[in-house]
Amino acid sequence: MLSSGIDGVIQLHNVFGMLVADEFGTDVSAHTLRVFRIDAAVKDVRWSIGGDRFYSAGMDSRLRVFDIVRGVELHEFINSDPVSSICCHPTDPNLVLAGMSRNGISCWDTRSNKVCRQFKSQFGQVHDMMFTPPETIRFKPAVQLPSSLNTTFISTSDVLSRSTSGHGILEWDFHSGLVVSSQLYSEGFSCTALRLHPYGQQFVAQSHENCILTFSLAGKRKLVNHKTFRGHFTAANNISLSFSPDGQFLSTGSSTGEIHHFEYSSGRPVKVVQNAHARTACVCVEWAKCTGILGNQQGSVMVSAGWDGTVSVWK
Repeated sequence: MLSSGIDGVIQLHNVFGMLVADEFGTDVSAHTLRVFRIDAAVKDVRWSIGGDRFYSAGMDSRLRVFDIVRGVELHEFINSDPVSSICCHPTDPNLVLAGMSRNGISCWDTRSNKVCRQFKSQFGQVHDMMFTPPETIRFKPAVQLPSSLNTTFISTSDVLSRSTSGHGILEWDFHSGLVVSSQLYSEGFSCTALRLHPYGQQFVAQSHENCILTFSLAGKRKLVNHKTFRGHFTAANNISLSFSPDGQFLSTGSSTGEIHHFEYSSGRPVKVVQNAHARTACVCVEWAKCTGILGNQQGSVMVSAGWDGTVSVWK
């Protein structure tokens, strides 16, 4: 597990070791495997597709690549603006998207250390990005393209004005760099996080309207009006959200420090964890499958983080 903060520190943790240490009352902090430091606040960290390295985005306008085995920085890509979000290409490990504060989205090729594509439109800071599953692509190119190019991705960013409210969530053609859908969400609220459902036919977006919206990827992209999740607060914070590995539950943090769990199929609230991060916002919630030392599956765990500087692991 990776954690990062505005102090420029990135930590690599052994979650399974932390659970065992907590159960037997030993030192949990001993299971911090590596510590990486940069000279700027970290906005985002993402694992590579292979899992042997990770990317970090900083307020110093740099996108960095780290090797977790050797504990060293491999590459540094300098952008024109601070990088606010990262998204790795699902099939090509050499391509990574960097969403910026003002200048759109750049795609870096780690082989050439150059920007190979740029995506620009009328929007502000890019909060999150995600690639769509290949089976949901609605159009076929005129010429045969490699699978790594014949794909689309969705971005969410700040809404600059009411007249550009349709630009909050955009779908892009990765090959041409053109916007293929700009009317997914027409309200004047920014969405700060995107998550694809494990089954791949829907995705959700965290809205500053204090709700989670559901969108369909089957056929025409559209808002699923009857499936909206409410009860938490997102005001003034970028709150993340996450699906359980089986897709049954959707979990989110809250500006009030709580963790909210919903049943995804019905939208019904299941549980609220009070004071998960007391007196501060719970800004990050992530589900993950936990693998033991011998590679055996240990079930699912959930990790949360808050503005109090703590990272909690929930069984």
